[in-house]
Amino acid sequence: MGSFSRRKIIILMSCLLLAAYGVHYHSTASVYQRDSNLEERVFPLLKSWEAHENLPLGDTIIKALELDDYVNRNFSHGQDALSLYIGFYATQKKVGAAHSPLVCFPGQGWNLSDFSELRIQAGADTLNLASMVIGKGEEQQLVLYWFQAYDQTSPGTFMQKVYLLRAKFLHAREDNAFVRVMVPFGRERTQEEAKKIGLQFIRDFYPVFNKYVTE
Repeated sequence: MGSFSRRKIIILMSCLLLAAYGVHYHSTASVYQRDSNLEERVFPLLKSWEAHENLPLGDTIIKALELDDYVNRNFSHGQDALSLYIGFYATQKKVGAAHSPLVCFPGQGWNLSDFSELRIQAGADTLNLASMVIGKGEEQQLVLYWFQAYDQTSPGTFMQKVYLLRAKFLHAREDNAFVRVMVPFGRERTQEEAKKIGLQFIRDFYPVFNKYVTE
């Protein structure tokens, strides 16, 4: 009888703990809102990179990608130039809405080559990202990209989903994004030079961006 009662108490306490977590999660998630945007809080801190005009996306593209927010800008540092695209999503339900570059670029007539996955350090942060080359006619660009899941990065959506489940449980957060850096090369620079430029930008950009995402 005593053993049976103890089991009932343990089960009851477990249910209460789960219920308490559910209440905490929903109350936290429901009131969470950003108090300012990326333009105001991140780009001014990239002092070695000059941000140029924002390149607006059409309503059709915004709707197709189910974007909650986005950034699409060119940056330069002396003679070095690149473009940055970030597609923001506020909920894990939209994981997969950001079309994979492996599908998107061929659909636009680009040829893909030199695909690889990289692991780099950006300050105290470790990034897991993908690299590839796209070409169309004489135009060639190096593409570096990753999928953000709160404070974690991955080169694909499978681990992004795993990291988001972790973030939802530990932090009651579902912030996620697709981040892409593109560096042209060919006449003015080699592919290896383009890679160095792109990786240096990411090392400068990511610690500030990650702090913004996790605040």
